[in-house]
Amino acid sequence: MSKKRAMSLLLALVLCLGLAVPALAAEAKAGDTTVTDANGVTYQLSKPIVRVDPKPEDIPGNFDTVYVVSKGTVIVPVRAEGYQLIEADGFIQFQKSASDRITIWSTTIFQGLGNSNNAGLTIEKYDSDRYTRYIGFMSQKADNVYTIFTCAEPDAEEPAQPSVPAIVSTGLDPEATGTAHPSTQNVLVDGKTAEFQYYKLTDADGGETNYVKLRDLADILDGTAAQFNVTWSEADGVGLQTKTAYLSRNGSEGKTPYAGDRSYRKGADTTLVNGTAVPLQAFILTDDNGGDYTYYKLRDLAQALDFNVGWDEARGVFIETDKPYDPSN
Repeated sequence: MSKKRAMSLLLALVLCLGLAVPALAAEAKAGDTTVTDANGVTYQLSKPIVRVDPKPEDIPGNFDTVYVVSKGTVIVPVRAEGYQLIEADGFIQFQKSASDRITIWSTTIFQGLGNSNNAGLTIEKYDSDRYTRYIGFMSQKADNVYTIFTCAEPDAEEPAQPSVPAIVSTGLDPEATGTAHPSTQNVLVDGKTAEFQYYKLTDADGGETNYVKLRDLADILDGTAAQFNVTWSEADGVGLQTKTAYLSRNGSEGKTPYAGDRSYRKGADTTLVNGTAVPLQAFILTDDNGGDYTYYKLRDLAQALDFNVGWDEARGVFIETDKPYDPSN
């Protein structure tokens, strides 16, 4: 018997024995890319939910909902605010104190478990077998809570993704390696001042191009019309989901763990935006402990994520999250 089938049978057995309680408090719907369970654990999906089905009659157990997703969807448990990540064999644990912890088990073995943003499951194929067609997570706190997924039938249509316009990039692009220079600047975001800790590239004539740390921007825009989430995986690199809350905070937001000029290396030539590879110029700075931080041109991100950025004498640099990008600003 395969490991996947054995783990699926184990899930079915646990559900049959009634070791879980009714589970899903979240009301995720088709088109959403996050699901939150009754224990407060959020799962980030790399592709939107195709549809939400009731629990099939032929599968016993105390869960009410099955989230139908498309092939290739990666599902990642996101570390809860204020919790530390603890890794273990076959499960992960988010811990705030000895008496406040959330354990997350998977119905398959976790692959690539390195941090709270690249652990997860990949939905590989549609399977009509009653025991192997479902896959998911169990979070354990006060109660055992199941969050169950299945792959859409081969002929099921995926929800339409927001289109990404062609990016017209200006300014200085990074070389394979080089030196970036710090440049802190205040930016008006919907009329409110926010401090951006830029790093800039300088050409031979003294021309400067500012790059912003991606997670700083995600944090600043969270809750606005231009909010977006950030994911990362070994296979796909950086991924951005537009019009989605920023759920993958890792504690680096608003902090620059280095000072002065810094050596950089060029980032990937493309970034996944709503699952589409988009050419975006980026470079990576590495701190003294080996941590990487990715920086992009603000105007490039404005085009990819559909918000307006501009400059005028009265306001300086400004961002308008509820307006589309206007290249004339």
